[in-house]
Amino acid sequence: MPELPDIELYLHSLRPRIIGARIERARLLTPFLLRSVEPSLAAT
Repeated sequence: MPELPDIELYLHSLRPRIIGARIERARLLTPFLLRSVEPSLAAT
């Protein structure tokens, strides 16, 4: 997988910025995403 080093680099850069961060809001562009969200956005 030639793209794996790029993905690892992105993860390395994002981890310190997102680990422990709270999601303040979400904007859904399609309702089909809600089928895979746990807990649901309505429950938060």
